[in-house]
Amino acid sequence: MTDSWEDHLWTDATRTTYLEAGEAAIEALRSHLSTVAATSSDADEPRIDDSAETVRLAFLALSDAEFNFSSTLAPFSLLELDEDDADDDHEHADGEDVSHDKISIMVRRDFRLTSESDVIAAGRTAYGKISPDEAPELPDEDVDGLGRALYQIVHAGGIDALSATAGIEPVTGVILALGREELMEADDLDDLLEDPAEIFAGEGEILYSLAEVWSD
Repeated sequence: MTDSWEDHLWTDATRTTYLEAGEAAIEALRSHLSTVAATSSDADEPRIDDSAETVRLAFLALSDAEFNFSSTLAPFSLLELDEDDADDDHEHADGEDVSHDKISIMVRRDFRLTSESDVIAAGRTAYGKISPDEAPELPDEDVDGLGRALYQIVHAGGIDALSATAGIEPVTGVILALGREELMEADDLDDLLEDPAEIFAGEGEILYSLAEVWSD
């Protein structure tokens, strides 16, 4: 079985890599401070540029290590944008030079359950909005547990409706857009639902990523 990216979250190995990347970034910054402080004229500018590039790469490595460990984006992520990246973003926005014609959008939202009964009540309300002409007792019969309640809430208002639902509190979320070589086939869906880790398996180029934190 191919490991998914989630299998490496909060592991000892990715924690160690993150801390080592942090120490390397700090050391690179200290070295850069010393380099700049020791300069005395424009002739030293190439040394400053080389040192600055070393710092940039070190902090990019730290940003990647943080995402691999905790799926959060470090405050240094904007350092990744240079002129070449900006040109690439512009080309992609215009629909030119895109290397993939298949894209997967993967969304994970984590919630803290504070009241199962409130979520079930919200699910029954959502059922009534979807099928207002149904017999009044049907929402209670249909929404008989937490899973069915979540289904009806998402069915009625989309995944964002969960964030406004009483009984569950949004904590963190991740969105990934991947350029793919292959997509899921309809015949694969039953097997994938039995083994959800495989849904996120496979090679792909990260086209866009977003990590969100609502509460600790």
